[in-house]
Amino acid sequence: MKMTCENQITTQNLIDAKADAITIGEIATSKAGAASGGADISTAISRFGQSTQTMKGRSDSLNASADAFDALALQRVNEIGVIYDSPLRPWSAFLLVDDLRAHTEGGETYIPKATLPFTTGATFDINNWSLLQGITNGDLINDLSQTYTFATVAAFKASLIEFHDGKRIYLKDRCAYFSKITGTGTANTFNIIASTSVNQSIEINHRGTISLGQLGLTEGVEIELFMVAALAVSGVSIIEINEGSYVYTTKPNPAIESPQRIEVRDKVGLLIKGIGNVQVQTTGLTAAYINSVTDPTSSARDFVTFLSLIACTNCTVDNINIIGTNDKLQKIDFFTRPREKGVGILGGIGNKVTNCSFDSIWGNGVCITNTNILYDAPFEFAVNVE
Repeated sequence: MKMTCENQITTQNLIDAKADAITIGEIATSKAGAASGGADISTAISRFGQSTQTMKGRSDSLNASADAFDALALQRVNEIGVIYDSPLRPWSAFLLVDDLRAHTEGGETYIPKATLPFTTGATFDINNWSLLQGITNGDLINDLSQTYTFATVAAFKASLIEFHDGKRIYLKDRCAYFSKITGTGTANTFNIIASTSVNQSIEINHRGTISLGQLGLTEGVEIELFMVAALAVSGVSIIEINEGSYVYTTKPNPAIESPQRIEVRDKVGLLIKGIGNVQVQTTGLTAAYINSVTDPTSSARDFVTFLSLIACTNCTVDNINIIGTNDKLQKIDFFTRPREKGVGILGGIGNKVTNCSFDSIWGNGVCITNTNILYDAPFEFAVNVE
């Protein structure tokens, strides 16, 4: 087929196509001439003289917009005295600052003015920070809408600051919020903490869930008092045992007439759950002592039970590993002696034991009396019994 003159590709067409290809290449690569060794460019110029942002130019513009937004936000903070996030974080050396959260230094409140993110130096550098206008340490103390932070329980106790009733306090070592209440008479060091310097106490805030860690439970300590404190807090529907290993010690010479138990009594819909790997090790009970006590009235009465659910409705014990005192070397007369139990359920309806394990217990993992129960825990007995 013979091409007409108007359909023929001219030399100028080829020159234009090459120019367009180079422009497209410059936009994609951000390199002059779309060459690997070309200089970095933010704009590409078409053969018609039009300017188009390259990928680098687009990125630079977005970053500039973000910086402008941060600057505007900082200005707004100074104008209206707003702290973006709560609780405040005290300034510290070599801290990565990557948000607008306010920091405290020397009793004053600062927000970052340096380009984010940045890492603090060994000493406080005022060039990187802007004093939050209108918000002083005194304002933070007196303003009930702001949270005041202490690094530790000990720091709160030692502080001479007297807060207004209802002031919200954050204790970093407890990872928990508290509110100031009047007086110190009800303090128990768990959910209510009294100052040792002024006449005031703070009480834990919760929305139905309490972690024993928020009450001060740490690895390897006795768990009983923390459980009792959590059970006494009003309005709690979930008690979480934070991951770790804990101890439940049997008191000397326990009696069947007054067994040692953590009693969960008359609760409705309560969930007691381990978070992660939770292990409770009972201690103090020996085969020799068990065999020294005869209980002719029943073979199911206990010396000690870790958790005893009494007249509860729809309560659950979940994901706790309970290890008893059975050394598996000595034997007990199982059918005439009181015993050790992991979880006991007496009366009530709809209660559950799920995802729990029991080992080395001088008795039952789960003991059920006068109730219906749903459980997937093994109904276990001690290994060496007669």
